[in-house]
Amino acid sequence: MIDSHPDAVVLADKNFDISYSNKNFLQLFNDNRINSENILVILFSNADEQNRVRRNISELNSNEIWNTEICCSLNKEDKGYALLTVYTFIINENKFYVFNIEDITDRKTAYRKIQESEEHYKSIVNNISEYIFSTEFDDSGNAVSFYHSPKCVEITGYMMEDFKSNSNLWKDMIYPDDQVKVFEFLDNVMKDKINSSIEHRIIDKNGNTRWIYNTVSLLCDESGKIRRIDGFLLDVTDKHLMTENFKKLYKAVEQSPSTVLITNSKGIIEYVNPKFEQLTGYACSEVLGRSPGILKSGETTRDEYKKLWDTISSGKEWFGKFHNRKKSGELYWEHASISPVKNETGQITHYIAVKEDITQLVESEEALKKAEEDLRKKNMILEEDLLYAKKIQQSLLPSELPQSDFLKVSYKFKPLLAVGGDYLSFFPEVNSLSVFVADVVGHGAGAALFMSLIKFASDKIYPECRDQADRFMNKLNNALFTVMNSYFITAVYAVIKREDDGIKISFSNGAHPPIMIYRKKTGNIELLQSKGTIIGFFDSVSYTVGESSLYKGDRVYFYTDGFPETVNEQKEIVGYSKAAEIIKEAYHEDCELNLQNIFAGLDKFRGNAEYEDDILISVIEII
Repeated sequence: MIDSHPDAVVLADKNFDISYSNKNFLQLFNDNRINSENILVILFSNADEQNRVRRNISELNSNEIWNTEICCSLNKEDKGYALLTVYTFIINENKFYVFNIEDITDRKTAYRKIQESEEHYKSIVNNISEYIFSTEFDDSGNAVSFYHSPKCVEITGYMMEDFKSNSNLWKDMIYPDDQVKVFEFLDNVMKDKINSSIEHRIIDKNGNTRWIYNTVSLLCDESGKIRRIDGFLLDVTDKHLMTENFKKLYKAVEQSPSTVLITNSKGIIEYVNPKFEQLTGYACSEVLGRSPGILKSGETTRDEYKKLWDTISSGKEWFGKFHNRKKSGELYWEHASISPVKNETGQITHYIAVKEDITQLVESEEALKKAEEDLRKKNMILEEDLLYAKKIQQSLLPSELPQSDFLKVSYKFKPLLAVGGDYLSFFPEVNSLSVFVADVVGHGAGAALFMSLIKFASDKIYPECRDQADRFMNKLNNALFTVMNSYFITAVYAVIKREDDGIKISFSNGAHPPIMIYRKKTGNIELLQSKGTIIGFFDSVSYTVGESSLYKGDRVYFYTDGFPETVNEQKEIVGYSKAAEIIKEAYHEDCELNLQNIFAGLDKFRGNAEYEDDILISVIEII
């Protein structure tokens, strides 16, 4: 932004030594004429003049401006004129001065020639870029004639005739907040009979606010009376806005929550913002003139730095992370964006780095990775446990179907997890088959492992009870009550027995879904129920027995609650009525296909809803 400024701009420290200068400064004074690092020595050859200017500028407060015209060597001319504007600002509690040097040699030369020849003056004025005004006074000090150059229209919007018809128009144009300052300036010029300049605002004919640089010159007679006031008005609105934008940009960078670092084209630090100082612990004065390498931790390789420099020196932007070291030695992570800054010819003059402290983010990511790794290891252990439990469960379920000359047996099991909590056991005899179905409340390894206890208990009880279903359930409840702290089961025990007068089924139910009998003759479904509560939860419980006759072709269905409690997308459950319909619709002469059809019917009812429980179904047909 400063390099594109139309004037020469110099940034000097409190001793007036040059910290920065733009290209127009070098062009205005020529490299071979700059024989000092001190801006006052360059601009003023006389030591007394240097001291006077030093005193005036040193007394400036923040946001105050000091203006003057100077005569010095410019370009290849031995003598030139410049308009000097100086203002101050503070960086990291250090006072700096901005010198804005505008070459007005051509203007001064034109003005001198104007004074030498009135006619020649008018000819030049009509073609000069500045707005020139002139007021002549009589012996009494009254204004008797006015002149405004054609440029007045471009700057103010008013024609020369407008100023002639309204002698107060110029005063009326002055911006209200600037009027006192401008009038005091004019009074001092008239009183001290000196040439001077002021920057102020006007409101043009269209109501727009414009900034102008107003230079006033007096012409007095031999007696000292003011005969004429001449002035030059230069529209500096664009320059003023550029300066204001520069100040805004500077404040934004100074107050940025991100670290901002600017180096020259060789990578030497020329600027850091307060956030840099706060984050790294280095003061601005400690890093100016040094390389950003003072922050290196040694973790970034030479190849990585080479890739960085190759990228930015080719005119491209580089993004990446650094693990850097603070002045205290503490390490920190930052994400950096480094971009080249080019002049109007495309040459890289500086590099700017905008960096954000991401230490907490990186540490959180590392903690998350560690937690994920720990979880992965735990999951591996859990998977091994589940695999072991699955093997246990598979060993507990019947590996072979019982063979009988009057019964056909089949079953199918679908666990919710890799390991489920449903249990099935057959106790075959010559003229009977006892069936024990249990459902452990819970899923996974714990439920499956608990099934081993159920198998142990049921296998031990069976020889004592055999075809006494209610006695079997009472003994099972007593056996499990003392050991079932976190689990309980629902169960049904049934005995299908061939007797002289036919085949009968006796059963006892402990809060388990009722047995369903498909009657071959009628095609109807009957539900067999008996009273009984859950197993292993209460101490003194009495289970009852129920009984029913069976006939050739009849099928007996045992199942766990996952079957009637299956839920569809509308949150509707199957229920016993729908379960009976599914069994009837799924009927097939082959019991294996019968079970497959039942599960297919469940899938159709379920739709895209997920299964929520284990499902075990066993079918026994009377043949």
